[in-house]
Amino acid sequence: MSQQPPTPPPGFYPYPPQQPPKKKHTGRTVLITLSAVFVVLIGAIAGCTVLVMGGGSDGSGGNDNGAPPPLGSGKQQAQKKGAAAPTKQKAHAASKPTVTFRVEGTASSVDTTYGSDSDNRQAPDKVPWQTTLSRDDSGDTLNYFVNAQLNGGGDITCEVLVGSKVVATGHASGSYNICSAQVGQDPFTDKWEKE
Repeated sequence: MSQQPPTPPPGFYPYPPQQPPKKKHTGRTVLITLSAVFVVLIGAIAGCTVLVMGGGSDGSGGNDNGAPPPLGSGKQQAQKKGAAAPTKQKAHAASKPTVTFRVEGTASSVDTTYGSDSDNRQAPDKVPWQTTLSRDDSGDTLNYFVNAQLNGGGDITCEVLVGSKVVATGHASGSYNICSAQVGQDPFTDKWEKE
């Protein structure tokens, strides 16, 4: 006869009972991780916005609102008189943003058109010539231009100034050649740049 082991008292187990496996909180972990990534992205976007909105105040920006230098006061005038280039005048804080169109040179007559992608204008045929318009920074106007065609000969330079800064320039010489300069607004930085 074989002997059986004694029966354990109630509630007694020879081995401790196994605990049920712990629940994994993957949903909560994913939610916390995504929330942290979202907060970091919002901070990065806010930082970039501050940099972009503040750009142009360092003196190199394309949204200069100062008045353009007077006609004939650029490099050509300084070279003629042997004087240094004129100093930059301070812009008035309340001045409206402007775009200036300019044609200078030795031509006796030119056909000049200027304006924006939504407004084309004809200028007088004299040289030198300059005019200023209010600038549209709403995003509706995409570019500004000046085109000047020589009438029979000469040499001309055409410029588009944003505020007091020359942003685009062109040159033509000979008979019936065309001088052209155009600027456009960068949709990301809002700066006006040569096109």
